[in-house]
Amino acid sequence: MVLTGKVAFITGGASGIGLACAKQFLATNIKGVALVDINDIDGNKVSKELNQIYPNKIIFIKTNVSDKNQVKEAFETAIKEFGNLDIVLNNAGVVNEFEPNKCYDVNIVGVTNCLQLAINDFLPKFKSKHLDGIVINLSSITALNPKSWFMLPTYVASKSAVLGLSMCYSHPYYYEKSGVKVIAICPGLTITALLATSEVTENEDLMKVINNLPTQEADVLGKNLIQIIEKAKNGSIWKMEAGLIEEIDSIKIN
Repeated sequence: MVLTGKVAFITGGASGIGLACAKQFLATNIKGVALVDINDIDGNKVSKELNQIYPNKIIFIKTNVSDKNQVKEAFETAIKEFGNLDIVLNNAGVVNEFEPNKCYDVNIVGVTNCLQLAINDFLPKFKSKHLDGIVINLSSITALNPKSWFMLPTYVASKSAVLGLSMCYSHPYYYEKSGVKVIAICPGLTITALLATSEVTENEDLMKVINNLPTQEADVLGKNLIQIIEKAKNGSIWKMEAGLIEEIDSIKIN
């Protein structure tokens, strides 16, 4: 999929990977980007800054992705603003081992809400004519090797669920009805605010693991994501670690 004339909807778009991807999208000839996030302070700030560089191409929509009604309203707002919708990037995610329900609400319920609404209600009707829509779900490298991340069981479980959702909703049963491709991205350690939370930095054993792993900048991930969008097949799974891209054989995960 070439991004010219397309519209993207990015959850968790006010910072980190979501914002980095939005900036990379804007550097192409994309028609518009909706930044969807619960953080209205950062969301309003970055949308104002980006609109100074890319006039009329960015809107911010404050949304709690775990609330399906709010997600539905966010989709409607994006379509009202730009007229069409082609790409949904389910990026919103948190680390919270102390309160698992909060982690699951964002990482699983939020992804499910966006995924179901995108496939069933919005992309089939509003994607560019004669082209597939695409939903990109951000899982994690932790879902590909859970035992190595045993100190983050709640997070690993949530990202494994995202991978499972992606594999199910990419089945021909859904694709033939909707014309929407579903792919999963499994990033390795990416420099974002999640790595700076006290829950991570104050866990000495976890930091020993992290400090021995390769990292990547969020903007590099954004550049690589554009490459994947342009060539990804429905149901494909991609590992993105240390700036490199690798397609994962889903047979090994079944």
